[in-house]
Amino acid sequence: FKLGTEIAFEGATLPLDPFNKGLGGTARLTFHFNDFNAWEVVSATYTYNLNSDLANQLEKNFGIQAQQLPGLLLMLESDYVIKPFYGKFALANRTLLYQEVYLCAGATASYWSDPDPVRALRYGANVGGGLRFFLAEWASLRFDLRYAALASEIPLVVKGATLDGVLYLGAGLAFNIGG
Repeated sequence: FKLGTEIAFEGATLPLDPFNKGLGGTARLTFHFNDFNAWEVVSATYTYNLNSDLANQLEKNFGIQAQQLPGLLLMLESDYVIKPFYGKFALANRTLLYQEVYLCAGATASYWSDPDPVRALRYGANVGGGLRFFLAEWASLRFDLRYAALASEIPLVVKGATLDGVLYLGAGLAFNIGG
């Protein structure tokens, strides 16, 4: 299975924030140079935030409104991708399944629901990986796990700078064009 230009659509959850549990949708555009190297040119994730039990308890006990607790709204990534493992295995000795494991690292920009416009934009790096199962030459099923470390300003240099971690768990379909 040779990949060329890949367009992927995923559903995701972002479970790491203690105040907001994000449900997201992601679109990705990736160029595969060969069987080992690829560039995920852009990955855009939109997140809908649900209040966690902790946020509800803070509102009930202390009057802190959920709007005062910033949550991730939009995340853009660009990553270098390596695909070191490709394989196939037999399912019940009847069907061959083809899959690959990929690793990625890159840059992330994000927008948060923070009332301070300086802290609403946060930048950083991300690392992750995933597993792909090929359904056909033109379609595959993807599972992604990624982590991004994001800062509003330079931590330890600028007083009040925020540093956040975002865990991304996603699954979806990818479509291959060319290859």
